[in-house]
Amino acid sequence: SRLRTGRKMSGKPMIFDSHTHLPSEGWPGHKPWISTVAEAVAYLKAAGTDAALFNMWQGVFAETEEDLNQGNTAALDLAEKYAGFLYPGACIHPAFPQASRRWLERFRKLGFHWVGELVHYRKAYRYVDDAFLELVAECASGGHILQLHAHDDICEMARRFPELPVICSHI
Repeated sequence: SRLRTGRKMSGKPMIFDSHTHLPSEGWPGHKPWISTVAEAVAYLKAAGTDAALFNMWQGVFAETEEDLNQGNTAALDLAEKYAGFLYPGACIHPAFPQASRRWLERFRKLGFHWVGELVHYRKAYRYVDDAFLELVAECASGGHILQLHAHDDICEMARRFPELPVICSHI
């Protein structure tokens, strides 16, 4: 099979990190333990990682639509800069449904179907809230894969969308 870049997978086992949050350099909303993207990429490579699915802390912890937009824009820029190594996941937020839908469509058109990892502990919503479920429906119809931070309502949400692959982090 081939990764999105067209790189043929050699048959050797790959270490593919599917849960990477990259630092949003200069954004004051979160202080990760690694402060730059270059340091994070070097760390992943030194650990033997062949590729990583990622998103940006600014998108994950977005408090404004601008945070969401900047986080997703940065993710796509980094996917281009580190093509074949970094694969971006879209961040969505039910407080910004139109922007979230635009990002889902843009990522899908570029061949990126990963959404998340989204976290509940700094958000004012649950995964079964109507506004979030509307975005989940968009994920399901768009052929996305949804990765969520563990929360007690994931199973209820997943039962409503049996066709949607749901990845649970920290279960």
